[in-house]
Amino acid sequence: MGQLYATKEDMCQRFRLDDLNDLSENDDARLAAVLKTTSALIDGYIAPRYRLPLKNKHDVLTDAACDIAYYKMFYVDAAESVRQRYEDAIRLLKDIQSGKARLNEPTGSESSPQRKVFIKAEPRRFTNNMWQL
Repeated sequence: MGQLYATKEDMCQRFRLDDLNDLSENDDARLAAVLKTTSALIDGYIAPRYRLPLKNKHDVLTDAACDIAYYKMFYVDAAESVRQRYEDAIRLLKDIQSGKARLNEPTGSESSPQRKVFIKAEPRRFTNNMWQL
């Protein structure tokens, strides 16, 4: 399982607890599932640029995860402000993916280790000395 960018506590800091309970039908497992799929969505956007899991916690990703998860919890049409926050979060992820916005992390190319290949071979069985008459 990948890293979670937002927790229930993060959601409670940003949204009213009564609203979260109504949307999740007081089911913490439902909220946890939405947060997990939201984190997977975020990974899909940032993985081409950054090596996962990220080393640091980024508040912008926590905010984006909360906005996306909150929007995803609506069964029917969400309010315009909720939809706008979702779209803004997706736009931020696209900007991170394209390099317009940056995280304080090493990029994938900077953090990939150089690998060496070693080949084990047996000694030569036929030498030049063998063919001399």
